[in-house]
Amino acid sequence: MKPFTRILPLIILLIGAALFPPAADARGNGVLSGTVVSAEGRGLVGAVVALFRQDDQGGIISLTRSDESGKYSLRDIAPGSYSIRASRLGYQVLTSSRVAISSDRTTTVNLVLQELLDFVSARNDPRNWDLKTVMRSTSDRRLIFRDLPGTTVGEGDGASFSRFGTVNVASSSIPGGDNYAVYPNFGDSGIVSNFAYAEPVSLHGRMIFSGQFTSGYDSLWRARNTFHYRPHPGRDYKFSVGYGRLNLNRLSVAPTARPAEFFSEDPAVRDSGVETLAIGFESSNEIFNTLAVAYGLDLSRINYGPIRNIWSPYFQVMYTPSYGWLVRTMMTSRRTSANSALELPDGDVINLVEPASISKINEQTQISQVRHSEVAVARKLDEDTTVEISVYRDRVDGPGTPFVMTIQSGSQKDLRAAQLRGDQDGQQGLRVEFARMLVDTVRSSVTYNYSSASGFAAPEGKTVSSDYVSNHLLDLLQRSYYHTLTGQLEAKIPKTRTQLQATVRWYPGSPISPIDPFADRLDAFTKGMSFSFRQSIPMPEFMGYTGHWQALVDIRNPFDQGKNFIPTSDGSLTLTRNPRTLRFGLNLNFF
Repeated sequence: MKPFTRILPLIILLIGAALFPPAADARGNGVLSGTVVSAEGRGLVGAVVALFRQDDQGGIISLTRSDESGKYSLRDIAPGSYSIRASRLGYQVLTSSRVAISSDRTTTVNLVLQELLDFVSARNDPRNWDLKTVMRSTSDRRLIFRDLPGTTVGEGDGASFSRFGTVNVASSSIPGGDNYAVYPNFGDSGIVSNFAYAEPVSLHGRMIFSGQFTSGYDSLWRARNTFHYRPHPGRDYKFSVGYGRLNLNRLSVAPTARPAEFFSEDPAVRDSGVETLAIGFESSNEIFNTLAVAYGLDLSRINYGPIRNIWSPYFQVMYTPSYGWLVRTMMTSRRTSANSALELPDGDVINLVEPASISKINEQTQISQVRHSEVAVARKLDEDTTVEISVYRDRVDGPGTPFVMTIQSGSQKDLRAAQLRGDQDGQQGLRVEFARMLVDTVRSSVTYNYSSASGFAAPEGKTVSSDYVSNHLLDLLQRSYYHTLTGQLEAKIPKTRTQLQATVRWYPGSPISPIDPFADRLDAFTKGMSFSFRQSIPMPEFMGYTGHWQALVDIRNPFDQGKNFIPTSDGSLTLTRNPRTLRFGLNLNFF
């Protein structure tokens, strides 16, 4: 028994080491984390991040690769001064010096990689933390000279903010000069201007002032002030208040031509539109590494003579049970589209659209709300291929989608606006998306959709007049299920910083209500082709700010497809879902 007694403590020690392994971060050591992104702010997966000691020993201390969102983390690092090197195929190697690691603290270093064949500049990106760099407008409003002795770089919890802004101005036009109220407030015949400016007010908070001005068939302006609070990385709170005016069915923009009268008590301006007051709250939390929850609530108070309050809850859960799997569920009334959303330089998205839809049909103001709910499961088949299956439902409270009828009788043409009933516009369906990265700069996807929608059914056994069809159109609509197939190709040319996107959509028949609009950010509701072009333009540093211009051109439905032609006894009637449009403009980001 005596030998056993001697080895018993050793056995207990080995069992304890197996059951209770030491923590990943030894006490007294630090953690280095951050994100590797491209010059456009896109997270880079697979970037190699190496850590070197800045003493005579040299050599790689630790090595890791960035994940799908560009994030990386190096743990259990002894305190001291280090250098970081980040590299990825197709990008210039970046080295950041004098990174100080402290005991029991997390040091955050975000790295921006330039394309290898970047024709604009070979200098380090000003967003990188490097020697002899001045960091202007930090969250606590200090100037940090990084080459001064004793100054550390990147210490903190990753929750701080910086100052930046973005402006987007785009013009749309329709061949022939016709004005279509297909979707109100989209500016199909005018100019859409969106802007956002962020100013840090504390170490963990910032104010974001954003707004939109639209001239066209339904001219509007709205402004919103948002307080964004981030106490810890992965936890965000946003409180917003906004006000706006909408002038329905006014082809000219009187406030622009008469700014003095607009700010005065001019009854013609004051009484012609709709006033909106919006109050919102939103929160997003990363509870665990595998679970993220976002929720919020919007209140829209609409004054159009009568006053109506619309409550719009928002909820989303994203769960990653294991590597390569994602389960997502959401409920929202706020739809994101290219015309009304701004992507900020730090990757955050500002959606300027209110959750309530406002239109004017037959001299009556119509207000409706769509509640979208969805459950999706995504599986990563390999490093370049992903498949996602979603089921969704859209329920409409109030009138449905507006559309235009074109009545053609000889050389006479008459445009009439109409609107679906709520029970004709709600839909439910199944979406299957298969996406694959063909090469590092080209992404392709094919989406199949099986969804309910409303379409026109001609009366059997008789020919009716165009007036009869237009007056009884809603009674002649039938709901059925449609098969939709959409192919998309996205390409990026690093050498010229050019982004191209082509979309082709096909479905049988001619449904009036759009199929799965919450998944269509380009507003290409009909079958046909759409093209998108983005070109970055270099911008020199000005008054301490850097940034870049981006020219944009969108061609939607160039072949004018997706119309439903209905023959009548006195001519024909055409239901227009999404007319061909040309959208062009400029986007400016500065930081």
